[in-house]
Amino acid sequence: MSRLFAHFAFLRLDSQFRTLQSNEKLVARQQFLSVVDPIQRDAPLFCAYAVGGLSSDSDVLLWRAAGGLEALQDSFHRLMSHGMGRYLVPVRSHLAVPVGEMEPPKAPYLFVRASRRACGEDLSPPQRQELAAEESRVLSKHPSVKPHAFETFEPGQDFLMAYETKSPLDFMAFLRDLRSSKAGSWAGATSSTQAAVRKDIRDLVDAIG
Repeated sequence: MSRLFAHFAFLRLDSQFRTLQSNEKLVARQQFLSVVDPIQRDAPLFCAYAVGGLSSDSDVLLWRAAGGLEALQDSFHRLMSHGMGRYLVPVRSHLAVPVGEMEPPKAPYLFVRASRRACGEDLSPPQRQELAAEESRVLSKHPSVKPHAFETFEPGQDFLMAYETKSPLDFMAFLRDLRSSKAGSWAGATSSTQAAVRKDIRDLVDAIG
């Protein structure tokens, strides 16, 4: 996949949606999905995740990609202005550029962490290379965990990691090893990490609404 912009949007379903009549909810879901279908079909990457019950403030995570910022803006505005989308409230988001090529995720679980390379500005290039090699060594011990690395535009958060895996326990084992390694602090292993469960967008819409 060619170089793209990535956008991670955490969304909360407004409680007003639950006050609608059953037929109104059905129409709202259908209207929203009618907009999702062409966006999902045409986008280089469009993945939906359930975070309700795993996050204190969000219900949905949308990981999207596009070749330009305008395309990301246009699709987001279309999503948020039709049917159920009018009740999806943005909580936080991350705009980032993949480090290398970004491959579509396949595993059912995703763990997202945005942080800063601790003390990276105080390290020499050889020291940073040593810590990066240590991080790679730890990761190689956990082949079921696949990382997706991004550079972000956000102040105080110079990188974002999205780890996909078939087993949350495998990710926990990796995180435990990373935290105890020399590269742990530098790699941001102690920063907050959000867990998410991959869902078909139709199933997710039915589940949250």
